[in-house]
Amino acid sequence: MPKCNQCHTEPPHGANFLDCMSCHIIPHTPLNVPMNDLLGGQCANCHTGPSGELTQFPSLHTQQGCIACHHTKHGYIPSCMECHEPHIPDQPVEACKSCHPVHRPLEITYEAGTEATCGACHEQVYEVWAASPSKHSGVPCAECHAKHGQIPQCTNCHDQPHDPKMLEKFPRCLDCHINAHNPPINK
Repeated sequence: MPKCNQCHTEPPHGANFLDCMSCHIIPHTPLNVPMNDLLGGQCANCHTGPSGELTQFPSLHTQQGCIACHHTKHGYIPSCMECHEPHIPDQPVEACKSCHPVHRPLEITYEAGTEATCGACHEQVYEVWAASPSKHSGVPCAECHAKHGQIPQCTNCHDQPHDPKMLEKFPRCLDCHINAHNPPINK
């Protein structure tokens, strides 16, 4: 059997990975690399991005280590549903990743089109928002709440519609408009 370095004159994975057969167990299928302890302990050497995110943004994912999720073979990407329950029935994995970056899952971000997912946790607010006859019911959650938990100021979107005397008497928009998810409207 020829030696790997007959064809691969430069070590393809750097000077730290010279024992090719410890990972590429079957030479005829070199890209099929089963996960093993040796490989699992070296992930951060090549995958600096995910490793850095897990370190910078600690979560339960950080405590698990790479092999807990990528356990079958190198390059295996698991479904979030292998460990987690979805927020809503039949939720696609893409919806998970649109809010929870995989290697920093507590840094929740979201985009338009995820309102039903938001409503899974914020059920009462979602029901009020969805049933509102106001223009706010057509505005995606992420438009006002650019970050999870952010409470915006009404003036982020609306100009000051009232004169200074009225604002002196009622300084907060919600004193009169009561609920940002279902403000009273003129008919």
